[in-house]
Amino acid sequence: MTWPDGYECRSEEPGAARFAGYRENRIARAALFEHRSGDRPWVVCIHGFGMGSPAVDLRTFRALHLHRELGLNVAFMTLPLHGRRKPAGARLAGMPGADMLDSLHGMAQAVWDVRQLLGHLRERGGGPIAVMGFSLGGCVTALVASLDDIDAALLLAPAVDLGTLMVDAADRFPGSAIAVSSDGIERASAVLHPVAPLRLTGRVPPERAMIAAATLDRFARPSTQAVALWRHWNEPELHWTHGGHVGLVMGRRVQGAIDGALDRFGLVTARS
Repeated sequence: MTWPDGYECRSEEPGAARFAGYRENRIARAALFEHRSGDRPWVVCIHGFGMGSPAVDLRTFRALHLHRELGLNVAFMTLPLHGRRKPAGARLAGMPGADMLDSLHGMAQAVWDVRQLLGHLRERGGGPIAVMGFSLGGCVTALVASLDDIDAALLLAPAVDLGTLMVDAADRFPGSAIAVSSDGIERASAVLHPVAPLRLTGRVPPERAMIAAATLDRFARPSTQAVALWRHWNEPELHWTHGGHVGLVMGRRVQGAIDGALDRFGLVTARS
């Protein structure tokens, strides 16, 4: 499904005019897997950085397994400046990146879009709704869970502190365009405060949340990302797997933990 998302920056905000010029980004996009009968629970899946293609997202989140074997309705949101929402000619996703203003507006729009989708799903039926995000999608999930009354949240290798993420990237790629001064990182972190989950209060009870982290994750280091959110959210279930960032969602242990969490949260109530 597609719809004009209606998101607008206030005219006085820095970067507002440029962000409004990304025409492809004005259309919100989601793919839905919906059962024909009954008010089944929904799981809204939010992809990571550089994703946003159904061919990749559906496999990453095991769409058919969630839909057919667990009996869930499943929705896949395309984040702003990703997939078919990237500006014409852009090779990489537009946020987060070196331009902090586009990152700020893009993250705010992501929350706006997901909440629009949640509102639409609630109008279609009264079943519970969980939001599950991977990496950057974990950050969006944490923001939504701090502003909306969702029924459950699952965060897979979440990248919830974008300022620290920049520091880690600068350490790994010294001298590149991604590397900035410590003063620049402090200013960037200040710009991103409004979209920082660690500065908001989560509305999901700890018993309705699950976080998964990878021991060898060099992109979203657990100590500054997953574990920081775990502490901030009053220590919900934290599942560890031995491996790196990208492979986390493909591991059978994490996949089993996801299925178990969905079951405990009361979403797996009907089998197809």
